[in-house]
Amino acid sequence: MMSAQGDRTSEFHPVTRLRQFLLVVAAILLIASACSNTDGPGQTGTSGSVAELPDSFSGTETTQVAVDFDQLSLTEIDVDLDYPTDVSPSGASLLVTERSGRVSMLTPSGPTGGYEANEVLDITAEVGSTESERGLLGVAAHPDGERFFVNYTRAQDGATVVAEYSLDPDGPDSGHAGSHIRDLLVIEQPFGNHNGGDLVMGPDAMLYVGTGDGGGAGDPDGRAQNLDSNLGKILRLDPDSDDAIPADNPNGSHVWMRGARNPWRISFDELSGDLWVADVGQGRWEEINVIPAGSGSGSDLGWDRLEGLEDFDGAGPTADWPDDNARRIDPVHVYSHDDGRCSISGGYVVRAEENPLNGLYVYSDYCDGRIRVLGPDGAAADTGQQVDEVISINADEQGNPLVLTPTGLLRINP
Repeated sequence: MMSAQGDRTSEFHPVTRLRQFLLVVAAILLIASACSNTDGPGQTGTSGSVAELPDSFSGTETTQVAVDFDQLSLTEIDVDLDYPTDVSPSGASLLVTERSGRVSMLTPSGPTGGYEANEVLDITAEVGSTESERGLLGVAAHPDGERFFVNYTRAQDGATVVAEYSLDPDGPDSGHAGSHIRDLLVIEQPFGNHNGGDLVMGPDAMLYVGTGDGGGAGDPDGRAQNLDSNLGKILRLDPDSDDAIPADNPNGSHVWMRGARNPWRISFDELSGDLWVADVGQGRWEEINVIPAGSGSGSDLGWDRLEGLEDFDGAGPTADWPDDNARRIDPVHVYSHDDGRCSISGGYVVRAEENPLNGLYVYSDYCDGRIRVLGPDGAAADTGQQVDEVISINADEQGNPLVLTPTGLLRINP
């Protein structure tokens, strides 16, 4: 399905028109997902591997996808959430965003995996519209337990705002939990889609932000490769500096990596420090990128020179693209839209020793909702679990996978 800009409306999971589309083709998708095995350019089978994964991905004794998926089950979590978009562990609790503009703290309550929910922030007035791909899209708790960060689109103009709020009511200058501390970054958005939206704290105590290219088919203004734009990038922010620019960032800006299309979910492997980027594709390929720990600064993820591994014919204007021979990061895994998949829902490397998925990157796709894993050798496998409309997959407070859907949370249990 095409939008007014000629782009797919399905690539960010909250798109309303996609639901209507899915109602029409649900039967086709079920048949396609069950029967097709095309997974990469010129490849068949389930691997789709296109590059060697870093050695640090294996981490422990896990060296391949050799898991008894029959051990897994999905359990619905009894907590009242309206369209959750992101989860961030904060100590023994979880911060959860709702697309409309609320943030809740979920605190474990008892041995059965339940939670007590308490609202810590309501910025529904600031968020306003949730049309197209707008809304409250991301959250990250600071390790100090006294503050957290949110990524949302602003009501009056759709601009992306990365803002800092207090979490600990006894923290410095907080006033109370949910008090606004400051806006770290505001980015004008030319369209309503491709906002990215994810936030993660890195092992270097910096805040990483995934931004989309600003929308429109084919990055029509060439923003992803333009170093003067914060769109189509992985940004790296210093939450403790006045201008939020780390002293060691390349080019003296917030930009850390370029060439992203719509990195809806990014995550750090807590064991290795590798950064994983699940980047939503244009019309053919979805991709997963891995940036080994200690690298990536100034690198290029390829868009919109490339979609996946293929040359992209509809690239935006190139006049402002740098000619700096930046190191290009090729995806470690791609998959096509041929089998009914349309938009990758990342994803993180599970680090929970008693979970059968320990050491594997777990992800899904919004259109088919099948839970898949990627192993250290680049091989992908279907776990046999399936959920309607997977928005995101995030770690809970113990490292086990949580599946976010428009109606709530499910846990993938060992």
